Amino acid sequence: KTLIVMDAGIATEDNLKIGKDNGCNYLFVNRFTMKNYDVEAVATTVTIRDNKKQKIELCKVTSALNKDYYIKVESQTKELKERSLNEQFRFRFEQGSQKIAESLTKKRRRKTC
Repeated sequence: KTLIVMDAGIATEDNLKIGKDNGCNYLFVNRFTMKNYDVEAVATTVTIRDNKKQKIELCKVTSALNKDYYIKVESQTKELKERSLNEQFRFRFEQGSQKIAESLTKKRRRKTC
């Protein structure tokens, strides 16, 4: 059987349907964050390392949404990256809010909604 591998950028519902309709197996990164899932009682967490020797933990989970095979992936490196991106977003948002607040108090400035 053919195995189709897709990253989140091309793993649309239409592309997945094409693969399923043609009897292909597929492996893809979800475009959404799963919130409602259960770790199987007999599931074993497997630890692997990437090429930089960073630890990655994998565990099979199930979803009530469908019967696809899901793997939960946890990585400290990925968590640090996401935390950094969130902090950067928050910092820029607060900077922008501060600029807006300051501009409202300046004379002879255009203030529109």
